[in-house]
Amino acid sequence: MANVFPGNVAELPREIRKVLSMADSFYDLLDGRNFLGISDTEKFLWCKDGKEIQFHFDKSPYLKPGMVTYEAIKQGRKVLRRVEKEQSLYGFPYRAVSIPIYEGNRVVGAISTTTAMKNQLRIEAMAQSLEYSTNQLAAMGTNITVAAEGLVTEIEAIATSGQRLMEGLDIMEKAIQLVDQVAAQTQLLGLNAAIEAARAGELGRGFSIVAEEIRKLALNTAENAKVIRNGLQQMVGNVKGNRIHLAEVERLAQSQAATTEEVSASLEDLHGNIEQLYGIARDG
Repeated sequence: MANVFPGNVAELPREIRKVLSMADSFYDLLDGRNFLGISDTEKFLWCKDGKEIQFHFDKSPYLKPGMVTYEAIKQGRKVLRRVEKEQSLYGFPYRAVSIPIYEGNRVVGAISTTTAMKNQLRIEAMAQSLEYSTNQLAAMGTNITVAAEGLVTEIEAIATSGQRLMEGLDIMEKAIQLVDQVAAQTQLLGLNAAIEAARAGELGRGFSIVAEEIRKLALNTAENAKVIRNGLQQMVGNVKGNRIHLAEVERLAQSQAATTEEVSASLEDLHGNIEQLYGIARDG
């Protein structure tokens, strides 16, 4: 049902007659999905429900306070309203806009259209879900960044300890070199003592035993120094290897932190897009 005006159209204000003459074209522009109504100051003269929204104003065409058409006529200006299901007089949410029709300086009626908010509500639900997910991801990203930065700090502390250990190993190497020198000198001293004992013959027999013990001590000292040096060299190799691995782990941790920051920036952009979705859903 479209035309609900029972009287003579010729008696209507000229501007309303103009709008009524184009009513079907206006409705077609809305693709038949939305409600379209044309009213005077009291009731709808022409109205047609859409595929997605039905008011049945043809059965009760009179305007009532709270309707956007009523408010547009009363205020003499365009009225745009979003009505949630809880506030709706018709049991469903909708978005309505009404524009007053003027004849001279006098409001003689209004043209109104109403859109169902099914798609807008679906977009809002999607936006809310996306917002929740992005907030969760952002929180996870923050935790990962903090953990990565903490890992870098720990690695730097370990690297510092490794450097101190290397310095300590260098000192020990110098000490071993000194032991080697003492061992060499002691061995030489033992050799000289053995020679002198041989020259002394029977009188130098006791001294010969002492000289032999000195030489054994020198040999044992040199051998022990060699073993210690080999152990230190192995430790040095391990420390250097660990430093290489730590450097790689630090690089990966820094890369992880940088990547997480990039993801956080992308999430900020996505959050902006979500806000735009909210705006689209809100404003239609």
